[in-house]
Amino acid sequence: MLSSLQDGSQCDFFHWQASYAVLLIKDGVVSGDHCLELLMVALNDHGKAVESLTNSIREMKKKLSDLELVMEELDNVKKSMKAAMVGIEENNKTIAALKLMENEMQMLKGSTKVKPRNMALCFLLLALIGWFVMGQMYWGED
Repeated sequence: MLSSLQDGSQCDFFHWQASYAVLLIKDGVVSGDHCLELLMVALNDHGKAVESLTNSIREMKKKLSDLELVMEELDNVKKSMKAAMVGIEENNKTIAALKLMENEMQMLKGSTKVKPRNMALCFLLLALIGWFVMGQMYWGED
């Protein structure tokens, strides 16, 4: 009987059993000598049922406590996963920025060549500046 009580499904049986014992005594089916014995059996069974239910409640409390610990662990894992996702998102942004820089570098790579026309203009400008400075120095001595 006790094993079937662990889930609480047989609890009503003991109420029925006690009611049946009282009904048998009340209707006079049980003789006076056996009334006390029948009541003791019903009371003993009822006591076992209460004990079994108490044990079930204790076990459920323990399982609930264990479940709460598991829930806390899951919550911590969830928080760490969120932090990891933020880190991954930042890494993805960095990778995208680096790819953009790489593309810009590729574009700049071709534009760093000095064209001969630009080089000639630079030499012409330097020659004009040099001629102007030399002229100033020559006119400044007179």
